[in-house]
Order: sequence, then C-alpha cells, then structure tokens
Amino acid sequence: MKKYAPDAILSLGDRDYYFKSLLLQFIPHEINILQVGAIEDNRRAWRHFSGWSDIFFASYISIFGGRIDVVDFNKEHLDNSKKVLDDFDIEYELHLSEAGEYISNTKRNYDIVYLDGSNDPNETKAQYDNLNKKPVSVILIDDYHIKGTEMKEGPDCKIQEIPLFEGKSSMGIITNPRIYQDWFSEKDLNRINSIRDEI
Repeated sequence: MKKYAPDAILSLGDRDYYFKSLLLQFIPHEINILQVGAIEDNRRAWRHFSGWSDIFFASYISIFGGRIDVVDFNKEHLDNSKKVLDDFDIEYELHLSEAGEYISNTKRNYDIVYLDGSNDPNETKAQYDNLNKKPVSVILIDDYHIKGTEMKEGPDCKIQEIPLFEGKSSMGIITNPRIYQDWFSEKDLNRINSIRDEI
C-alpha cells in the first residue's frame, strides 16, 4: 500500500497549493527537476512545516514523465526522501553532496529547480549563480525572506515573493520569462490525449 502518495492529495502543508499550481502549468510535458534539500523528518507531524515537495514532484513525474534529482549533504535526510520517492514509479537519483559542488559539476539540464538548503543567503545566491539557467523555466527558493535576500531581478530573472504561514515565512518564485513562455506556446495535444487514455 502506498504510504506517502495520499499526502499529495490531502494538501496538509502550507506550500502545497503553490507546488500544485506550478506543476499543473507544465501539463502535459515531461519535466526534469533538481531539488536541493531532502526531507528532514518523514513523520507527518513535520509535514506542515517541512514541505515534502518530493511528493508533488514525484506525483507529476509518475503521470507525465521526467526525473528528479535530490541533493543533500545529510544521508539521513536523503534516506527520508528515498522512502517517499519509492512510493512512486519514477526515475530519481539521490546525491550525497554539498549543493554548490553538485550544481557546479552536473551536466544535467533542469526545467524546475527548488533551492531549500542552507539558510545562508550568500550560499543560496552562489547556488543560483552556478546553476546552468539556460534551460530552467522556474526556480523556487524556500524561506525566501531568509535565503533570498541577496537575489536581484534582471532581464531573465523575474522574482515574486509569496507569503507562507500567515506572513511568517515566504517562498520565492523566479521565472525566466522567455523560457517559461516557450513551454506554453504550443500544447502537445497528442501526448495529453494519450495520457488521458492511459488513465
């Protein structure tokens, strides 16, 4: 029996609505996701505050395809993410590494990047700067009021800060308007119809 998949339906966390709303806009495309920061604690008492973005990314990928890479320097946290991701029949890989080192060395391209690692805003900014942003449509930064204070807008970097937990926290959504629009210039109707037939 699937233990964690129902959490994607019940929306027990404050971030859930935004994860869902973002992912729904990419239907029916396959997407590749980089997630910095694994699950600290897989007890449901932590669900509301910890986020568990893994279950939403995995739910999307299980239907529409793609993959997720999760990076964390803490093996226990990666083990928690593994327990959740094993609930889904998807392609994923866990990386025991400092996020900055992984980002600097990876050759993979990502469509969505979720930065939820260190609370050091300079470290988050360095991760952002070292990221190959050419293929990336959306970058999410959790606890943006702490981690995102060094981020600056530019021609290819539009930032929206969304309040969470009654304004006590926030999530930053950074989009590259040019790449983001390319996703939605033409819908793949054949693919969406075939997926509906499978379902």
